[in-house]
Amino acid sequence: GGDDNNGNDNNNHNDNEQGHDDDAIQRRATAAQKLEETLARLESNPDNLNSKEKRTAKRKAEAIALEEALGNDGGGDDDGEKGASSCNSAEELLSWYREYRKQQPQTDGTNAGKKKRKKRKHDDDDEHDDDDEPPKLLSEEDQRKFQVAKQLHDTLAELENNANIDAAQDGNNVTASSPASTMNAKERRSAKRKAEAIATEQTGCSPEELLQWYKQYAPKQPKKNTSDKDENNNDNKKKIPYIVFVGQLSYKTTLQSLRDHFLSILSPASFPNHDASLLKIRLLTDPKTKTSRGMAFVELPTPELMYESLKLHLTHLDGRRINVERSSGGGKHSSLKKSKIQTFREKQSDYISKTVDGIIESFVKNGEVEEEELDDGVRGLCKRHSVQVVERALREFVEEKRSRKERKETLGEKEEEELRNPSAFLTHMIGRIA
Repeated sequence: GGDDNNGNDNNNHNDNEQGHDDDAIQRRATAAQKLEETLARLESNPDNLNSKEKRTAKRKAEAIALEEALGNDGGGDDDGEKGASSCNSAEELLSWYREYRKQQPQTDGTNAGKKKRKKRKHDDDDEHDDDDEPPKLLSEEDQRKFQVAKQLHDTLAELENNANIDAAQDGNNVTASSPASTMNAKERRSAKRKAEAIATEQTGCSPEELLQWYKQYAPKQPKKNTSDKDENNNDNKKKIPYIVFVGQLSYKTTLQSLRDHFLSILSPASFPNHDASLLKIRLLTDPKTKTSRGMAFVELPTPELMYESLKLHLTHLDGRRINVERSSGGGKHSSLKKSKIQTFREKQSDYISKTVDGIIESFVKNGEVEEEELDDGVRGLCKRHSVQVVERALREFVEEKRSRKERKETLGEKEEEELRNPSAFLTHMIGRIA
């Protein structure tokens, strides 16, 4: 009976040692994972730490990780711990952790895993109801990998969606609530690199491999009804943004005052479905102070409204004469951007010229202004001011002519009937109004 008791004691001792080893390995893995996440956060630097602060935080995180990894075991080298306790530095701990993760069971490449996924697809579709939850089939390690992959996927998607509209807005971030909506092109590229670096550090996979793996387990998006394809053909096409750049704004100008200024010439009835909310404005602000930079981008739903809004070029708002030009998009210093700017300005100048000629011609047709009454000099001056200024100046010009004619009829020779220099008088009117 004594031998049996000794055998039982030995078994119990072995079980205790195995449990001790498992606990030690799990403790080291947890410490290594926390260190990995901390170092990734320091790399992305969301707290805007300077170099010295980052180095201090890194040393502190490494010291804590080593202390937690060793626990009360000291520096023993039990085989059951697979070399974990021999980690005498943060680099060795992280290197051990990467090897430890590789040894964990994988389910994505086995036939059994494929069969289970197939069965799950047909019988357990409810497991994908929550997009934020990884599939229950995955191991604990792969579930963490899934969460990292999803975070990377969502971040890149958000950056890409923001870039689609900013490509036509000189790369500057939109009136939206997402962090990406306040980024310019350079900041988005930096954010993309940081997101990829963090994902790679946490999983040991390249961004491309990680996203490809994620597609195997990500919830499938419902397919659109093909019967509606023809009816919704226009909706499926990529939207063409009609965007104008507004410069020389007062720093006091708000989104609302700029919106009111645009709606002063754009009737709500001229918007699709009479929906003036389709007028989207992004007032550029300093990322640190959040104050206006005196610039904005305005997106309009139709090309007709975009060209109509160009009539606000050189109008006054909050004591400033603003510029309203079609946005060129492209890179900040690219030759393509410069070429597009030149082309757009030439087209805008031609558009304004024709618009002013049309306004003057309408006064001529109504008999309010004579054909040769205004010389080329004042006509050219009209084209360097906003349409509103030109229209107002011409109305006051016509009213002055009518008033003088009435006074002539009442007072006779004491009142001069005609303007001796109509062009000079209209020039004076424009200067006073502008």
